Amino acid sequence: MIDPVSLQMIRDVVTIFGVIAGLSYYVTNIRNQKKARQLQALSNVFSRGPTNFKFLEMELHDYEEFRLKHFVENDQDSVSFRQWWDIQEELGVYVKEGLLDVRPIYLYMSGTITKAWEKNVDFIVEHRKRSDWPRYLIESEYLYNKIIEYAEEHPELKS
Repeated sequence: MIDPVSLQMIRDVVTIFGVIAGLSYYVTNIRNQKKARQLQALSNVFSRGPTNFKFLEMELHDYEEFRLKHFVENDQDSVSFRQWWDIQEELGVYVKEGLLDVRPIYLYMSGTITKAWEKNVDFIVEHRKRSDWPRYLIESEYLYNKIIEYAEEHPELKS
């Protein structure tokens, strides 16, 4: 027969394991909900994306050409260009504020993000100066840097 002290110890141990299991389930569930919300947010952002990516293929030689091609009213290519950078700005803010992890953005579109930034960085910097708008596409720059940093930290993901 088990003495009352041993019986109480067994009951306490079982209770502790039950609490640990419940807490583990709760933490896992919260993490999964956070990931699901992040993916939903990404899906919502990407659904507002540009209708074409011709701006990525344009060969621009100087700032004036950049300005004339990308800041034209009612031009579909120009609208797509601005939609693209609006999305990059939004994603940059979400990553900076910890609302989105950079990993799914990296996995989904790091190539397009890095290509667009590297192709336009000189024009963007010049636009900041000429328009006296030092924060022009600053969150896009942040996002680009986070993607580069993530790529360096995870070389196994490069294909």
